[in-house]
Amino acid sequence: PLPRYHPAQLLPREPVVTAQRLALAASVALLLAAVGIGGSYARACLAERAAATRHAAEASELRAEIAHLHENVAEIAALRSRLAGSAPGAPVGAFLRQVATTIPRQLVLGSLRLDGRTLALDGWTAPGTAPSVLEDWRMRLAPNEDAWTATVQTRLDSSFSLTGSFRP
Repeated sequence: PLPRYHPAQLLPREPVVTAQRLALAASVALLLAAVGIGGSYARACLAERAAATRHAAEASELRAEIAHLHENVAEIAALRSRLAGSAPGAPVGAFLRQVATTIPRQLVLGSLRLDGRTLALDGWTAPGTAPSVLEDWRMRLAPNEDAWTATVQTRLDSSFSLTGSFRP
């Protein structure tokens, strides 16, 4: 047999791109594409499975937290009912809500005492707090139409005492 490029070669030259070579190249390209698509699909499936596991763990944590909060709701309701019945006619629960919603940021409560129909709050004021803050808070805490009275006494060491009583 003569080499392909020999001048005495009588057979026509074989083209570089043949049907057989083209089919082989297309097969390799399709195989690589299938491997790429399959790999990305497998990666997406694994990521989805990991996310589902994470979501299930978070959901179980939240269920436990919600159960704990439901227990707290029941305990708070029981405590409120005990507060409502602590002294005949004394609206202790309403007073505590009023204290919690009206206290300014410049004041810190140290103690709260409720004995039957009397109440006493002790605390401190932040440095540089205007004296009017205490009086403004007392006015918001015990306006004339409420079921309790309150007076404020300030001391030189920036502490204060609020005393009062529940109206019959």
